Amino acid sequence: LWKNVWRNRRRSVLTLLGVGVAVFVIAALGGAYMFLGKHLRGEPLPGTVVVLHGALAVAGFALLLAFLLGA
Repeated sequence: LWKNVWRNRRRSVLTLLGVGVAVFVIAALGGAYMFLGKHLRGEPLPGTVVVLHGALAVAGFALLLAFLLGA
């Protein structure tokens, strides 16, 4: 993936956008699972999902920021 990133700049930027949105959506699904599936039922939140949710949200935000800044 990274080898081909700089081959075609326009396609690379669109790939960056697509990956950023996909990672953000996965983080949002994790958040929805925690809220709807666990929090509303009063169950403890699974630690792995909490950490993954935060890490994926930060990674998705960084990718989208890189897209906006024209990385």
